[in-house]
Amino acid sequence: MENQTELKWFQKQTGVIILLILFFPVGLYLMWKNQLWTKKTRWIVSGVLAVLVIANYGKQPMSSPSSSSSSSSSYSSSSKVKCGYCSRSFKAGTGYSTVMRVISQPETVYSHYCSRKCATDFLRSL
Repeated sequence: MENQTELKWFQKQTGVIILLILFFPVGLYLMWKNQLWTKKTRWIVSGVLAVLVIANYGKQPMSSPSSSSSSSSSYSSSSKVKCGYCSRSFKAGTGYSTVMRVISQPETVYSHYCSRKCATDFLRSL
């Protein structure tokens, strides 16, 4: 019988690389724990991951263009704006553009229509 034990998947170099890509905190821990690479290589990998985390820290996730709510908007959700076609008041942030997308920022030029009908009627009147 051999005294040699087989390494588990997460103790092998390939497993650590996969974990560094998919779930970097665990991959980083295993990279330092298992000492598969030189100390210089481990510091370089740790530095690159640190730079990536810091670079992405302030970025907000992209929202879909049809989203009608925005957590970082600069207007009050209770404010009212007037429709550019029929002059009815509607809740800020729920306007329609002339391309029929719901938009969440009433400050823009294209958010002056309370409904798709008003936006369509505006386009037909041109």
